[in-house]
Amino acid sequence: MVYLLKLVAIGASYDYIIVGAGTSGATLAARLAEDPSITVALLEAGGDTAANNPQAYIPGNDELNVGADPTDTNPTNDWGFVTVPQTGAKNRTVHYSRGKTVGGTSHKNFMIYQRPTVKSFEYWSNATRGSDSPGWSWEDVLPYFTKSVVISPPDNKLRGANKKPTYNSAAYPETDPTKAPLHLAYPNFSYDYSHTMNQAFNELGYPNSTDFNSGTLNGVGYTPSTIRHSDGHRSTSQFYLDNARSRSNLVVITHALVKKVIFDKDNNAVAVTYSTLAVPGVDADVVTVNAKREIIISAGAFQSPQLHVFFSPAVEINPSIYTPGTLLKELPVATVNFTLNNLGALTNPLSEMLGWQQLNSTFFRENPSASELQRYPDDWPHLEYIAAPGYVGNFGNLVASNLGFSLQNRSFYSMLATLVAPLSRGSITLASADSADAPLIDPAWLTSPGDQAVAVEAYRKVRRLLNTPAFKATRINDVEFYPAVCSVFVSSTPLPSRPSLPATRSQPAT
Repeated sequence: MVYLLKLVAIGASYDYIIVGAGTSGATLAARLAEDPSITVALLEAGGDTAANNPQAYIPGNDELNVGADPTDTNPTNDWGFVTVPQTGAKNRTVHYSRGKTVGGTSHKNFMIYQRPTVKSFEYWSNATRGSDSPGWSWEDVLPYFTKSVVISPPDNKLRGANKKPTYNSAAYPETDPTKAPLHLAYPNFSYDYSHTMNQAFNELGYPNSTDFNSGTLNGVGYTPSTIRHSDGHRSTSQFYLDNARSRSNLVVITHALVKKVIFDKDNNAVAVTYSTLAVPGVDADVVTVNAKREIIISAGAFQSPQLHVFFSPAVEINPSIYTPGTLLKELPVATVNFTLNNLGALTNPLSEMLGWQQLNSTFFRENPSASELQRYPDDWPHLEYIAAPGYVGNFGNLVASNLGFSLQNRSFYSMLATLVAPLSRGSITLASADSADAPLIDPAWLTSPGDQAVAVEAYRKVRRLLNTPAFKATRINDVEFYPAVCSVFVSSTPLPSRPSLPATRSQPAT
């Protein structure tokens, strides 16, 4: 494999040209290059992550530059996308972090790894029946899941006696890390909050899950993370390319912003024109490369369409019992402990405990606006709960908000509830005819009445969880710090600015 800052041989030809070296593009390039008789060129607008964002490999630093605040970005490795004003979020514009680097957004996610359910693939298989589909059933795709990953068992001596993950070893049959590019592991440090969350779910009758990668998403449990156990580093799709370093038939061209796909008279895509971006010591120019067989657009959810068409409750906790916030004050020591020993809080990507839930028939009877969700496979969850050992708030800037509280010796935990199957439908449109201009991104979050009903129900359920004996034992008081006053309450008298949490469930929503 050859890395190039820009292509010297203008007009060079390759069998396959892949646009975008992110999660999909890096994987496709490495797999295609397994055939030594073909040549592959992989074009990436960003650079090499090891050079421009070494912090990305530290799991505990995954909160850097991923906040909703449009200023919480790093232009060396993030596209800096910002949505149009969102009517479902009081007209906020929201930073939508996307990786601009080899490996793409797999360098910026929270490293959670789980597979969909068996019947969701059955649904997909039925939808493509009669087409040229290669087959999308669970049985069809499982071999590709399993050949791509290798898992390391947890080190429970380091994690602690009450923080032992369980998993189905049959879901990860590959044991040779040289054959499976993506490494899975459980961090050597586990937050007390994750264990507390597990207890809280159990107290409300939610079952423990043995594994989230065997075709079932239900209950609560520790999830494996895309982490390499040997050194604790984040494992990304760039590892596919690392495994392909010995292949001379694969060329990765970085700092190459694709401007145009060229078609012949029969409307076959035959070439790609890209611009070398302005980088120190390199003059930008325009280069055209030719494809003998195919051009694959794999530029992510926002830029692939562009090229084709030219919040969470938080409560304050008792610092004498649980003090995750001290990490920020002790960051230099924590960094050394991670780098030298693969130990400490920086080994943990924060989101290690998940919960999954389906809404029941009573909810759908009372909220017909969400009835479309009942068309989904009957094993598909409607809500995902994610542990957040810190203050999340409106997700504006996770580092800045927690640093401020840490300096005050205040610690928090939050719980995120995610709509797994949103009904709102957004759009991506062109801002101009130039691919250098970001597209207009409108997720249209919470514009569907069905989504609004599910979101309100999710808040109610989170508040029930935060009021279980498990959580109350760690809290400094019975006050919800954030969001405190919100529209899910209805009261004939003004509410205090920081009301006590309801013991079971809130009053009816407006």
